[in-house]
This record gives sequence, structure tokens and C-alpha cells, in this order.
Amino acid sequence: MSMKFNGSSKRFPAAKHLTTEEYVQLMETYAAHNRSMGLQMRDKYSVGNIVKIRRGRNRDLLVYYADGECWHYTRELTWY
Repeated sequence: MSMKFNGSSKRFPAAKHLTTEEYVQLMETYAAHNRSMGLQMRDKYSVGNIVKIRRGRNRDLLVYYADGECWHYTRELTWY
């Protein structure tokens, strides 16, 4: 079941520059990514720990976390 984000809710600072489509991509991929993690990893990779988001190739979003880790969130709602 996919969570739906319409992009109109209050955005966290690192996501303010994203288009509505990009924000939906970010949040739906983040939700799936988060569900795949154990509880300790969820704390480490919470939305509050996202410090920067850049646009990558093929319309991926490069999501940078406070620990320096970067995840690629794809249009297909996958991550690597």
C-alpha cells in the first residue's frame, strides 16, 4: 500500500526547494525505505536527519543525512 503525499503539507527545510512531484517522490520513497529498516536505523535515518537534497541524473533525488550518508531515491520509488 502506497502512502499518498500531496505536497501541500508543511515541508521540512531541506525539502522546501522541491517541486510537488519531487516532494511526493521523496516522501513515498522515504516511507518505503523507512519501513525496510530496523528501529535503530529508523532513528538514524529519520526525516529530521535529512540535511540536503539535490537533483541527480534520471530525476533521482540525492538525499543526504546528518551522518554523511547519501541515498539515491528514484522515480520508481526505490533507493540505493
